[in-house]
Amino acid sequence: MGEEDKVPANAKPVTPQSSPPPFKLVMAGELEAPTYFNGIIYGEYGTGKTYLAATAEDVPEMQHILYIEADGGNKVIQKEYKNRIVEVPMVRDYSTVARIFEFLTKHCYLRDKGNKEELAKLEAWFRQKSITEPRIFKTVIVDTLNSIQKYCMQKILGINTREWKLDAEPVVPNQREWGKDRDMIDWMVSEFRDLPLNVIFVCGVDKKQDEFNRFHIQPNLPGKLAGEVLGFVDHVGYYIKYIGDDKQLHRRIYFEPTSNYQAKNRWHGWNEISILDPTMKDLYELEKKYG
Repeated sequence: MGEEDKVPANAKPVTPQSSPPPFKLVMAGELEAPTYFNGIIYGEYGTGKTYLAATAEDVPEMQHILYIEADGGNKVIQKEYKNRIVEVPMVRDYSTVARIFEFLTKHCYLRDKGNKEELAKLEAWFRQKSITEPRIFKTVIVDTLNSIQKYCMQKILGINTREWKLDAEPVVPNQREWGKDRDMIDWMVSEFRDLPLNVIFVCGVDKKQDEFNRFHIQPNLPGKLAGEVLGFVDHVGYYIKYIGDDKQLHRRIYFEPTSNYQAKNRWHGWNEISILDPTMKDLYELEKKYG
């Protein structure tokens, strides 16, 4: 049998062409890109998740922030960073999230081209006022992911919350609609993640107790979605606050999973479990060193 007879019938020979190839082969060490943090910070309401995410504005490499307020958690932003962070307030439907993504896609393209004139025009339209110096965004905060998941389901069910009466009976999604919702949120998270930005998803927490009274803690997303989104981001931090032995209030974020809670990190060579009283500067420094 000749060598040519061993080639599968459906494998067409690939020969060099004058046109560009459909993909490019490179050594892993040749791939250089700016350092960006992407991840999910989840925990109880009132823990300080939004504030932790907002401290990205204090990191020069992460300035400036576009904050997507989808859950009514913007008071800390308005109080602590009112003159520094740009906000998209009162996002209450999934279509608006899609339009924000399109804005960020175009912004990043113009930003990386250094086209300040077009950046100013783009921002002026969304601000509805003229500007001379555009804001350059390096970070987007999505607060909260679980609220956006609910808006996505409302879109699938055809619910317009602005017209929905308080005494109207809820519409119960079927299995097919849950599948659509899961696919759309998976796609949304992966698309935001792939933006040339630092992307921080804030999310509530879901606690379930098993028959042995053990708690299992994960992001507050329905069904398989809670586990799936962990695969789309580099880091997932479970955030808590507590009174320490020094009688002071502390916060801690866990990036190593246990049998009780879900967490994740891609910091190769980082051997810790958690970070005490973290800021985004701490997380960004880990990203630069171990990412």
